[in-house]
Amino acid sequence: VLTFTAGTFFFLLNIDMWVRYHINIPSNDAILQIPLIASALEHGVWSTNLQDWFSIHAGAHRIALIRTLMFVDYRFFAGYGYVSYAVAWLSITLLLVVYTRAFRQTYRSETALLIFSTGLALLFLSSHTQFVNLIQIVNTTWYMALGASALAIHMITKTSAPPSVFVFSVAYVLAIIAGLANFGGVIVWLLLPLVIAMRSISIGLLGALCSSALLALYLPGIASNDTSSVNPLLLVETLTALEFQPPTLLEQLKNQVVYMFSQTYIGLGSPASQHHPLVANIAVSASLLLIICGWLKVLISKFFDRYRHKAWFELALVMATLCLGIVLSTYMGRIFLGNPLAPRYQTIVMVYWLSVCNMLLSFAWAANSNKPLW
Repeated sequence: VLTFTAGTFFFLLNIDMWVRYHINIPSNDAILQIPLIASALEHGVWSTNLQDWFSIHAGAHRIALIRTLMFVDYRFFAGYGYVSYAVAWLSITLLLVVYTRAFRQTYRSETALLIFSTGLALLFLSSHTQFVNLIQIVNTTWYMALGASALAIHMITKTSAPPSVFVFSVAYVLAIIAGLANFGGVIVWLLLPLVIAMRSISIGLLGALCSSALLALYLPGIASNDTSSVNPLLLVETLTALEFQPPTLLEQLKNQVVYMFSQTYIGLGSPASQHHPLVANIAVSASLLLIICGWLKVLISKFFDRYRHKAWFELALVMATLCLGIVLSTYMGRIFLGNPLAPRYQTIVMVYWLSVCNMLLSFAWAANSNKPLW
């Protein structure tokens, strides 16, 4: 009850903070979308180039969803950003409902644990560290991507039966919406075929085909760091003049892999990694081990043993993997430029730890009740 009370308090505090501090004029990345929105408003949507709506933002994201919401907001609601903010709050509510519903499907009679897990979800989703994503219009896409992804995953994981045509279609429509919110949603395209294949190999192969087609449409033009202004010959000459040997291809690859994983550790452990790096690294290592063990046990139980479906655990496992994939891909594309402590990444981190905590609760419940987790 204390956890639920604390979670409710911070959730309401978040609402109060949003009312006080949200930005209702274009700022930061939202300013870059204004020329397209203005053209659509002045000359009509059909006068604009469709490719502009799906064009790449910041080298990695196709943010067609937020551009559409901004257009609707300017067209019908004076352009104060309330349409985008409303969808962001709806996405937060959706995350809460999906986790709670999955729990009720798994543990129908565990009322006390339901209250505790709901309070935990409220606490993580109301963390002040991610507040910047609630008050800047384009940053709200993190909530939209994760909300749509969670519902898409839940459509599949809520039962152990193969998905029907309707469920399959809705799951992929939600995944497309997530992908058009920002790059984070694209990772769910990689996970859906695996989750579906655990229920039906043939439908999983169909999912892989759909995901491949979506990736083929999405990825062209996606770039890593902008190095267009760097002259490689000048770089080599500078290194030679300083008596440094240019790194070999293998050394570059090793440095990039080390950088990517070190930044991932810092990112997943933030904000604790800023002040208590050792504790954060231990926690992240333990969570990664938990995810690996979770996948091994689920897959072994599914394909080689008797599988006991647990919707809550499976949702948490896939969502934790999704968040891990987003963080890894972020630093794969932002080599030597990304800031793992940036507040905009905190929504991913909070959903990651919410999912990890749910997995731990599943283990604790199984151990306490002497019942198998799978």
